[in-house]
Amino acid sequence: MISSMTAYARSEKTENQVTVAVEIRTYNSKYLDISLRTPHGYESLEARIKEQIAQNLSRGRVEIQLRIKDEADDAFAFEVDRPKASAYYQALSDLKTLVGSQEEIRLELIAGSAGIIRPVEKEKDLERHGPVIQTCLIEALEALQK
Repeated sequence: MISSMTAYARSEKTENQVTVAVEIRTYNSKYLDISLRTPHGYESLEARIKEQIAQNLSRGRVEIQLRIKDEADDAFAFEVDRPKASAYYQALSDLKTLVGSQEEIRLELIAGSAGIIRPVEKEKDLERHGPVIQTCLIEALEALQK
């Protein structure tokens, strides 16, 4: 049976506070040409995903978008730029003395300064996310074939 190479499919799954969405678009093409966009930190999955696509499709331009949203408590981390915070506090103290203010320097003023508190890049938990990504990809490929 001849099937069209122009198609669209999407799958979304949530497990263990991780939401994965896979979108696949295919276009007519003589050869198999796979374009994959993954979130930062998930690049190591690209070879496996492309291999799975190649097992299911023999030709066509295939564009895949993988989105991952991890809402686990340990998915986020922040750190304080101590030298910058200390220098900023010292500058505020100098200003306070210069203008003769008796007002205390509030933590919100220091913490709200750009770059004092910054996010830390956490390594992605591929062991936890891998099965959800795999299931979502399989569902999207099945929907694409339909």
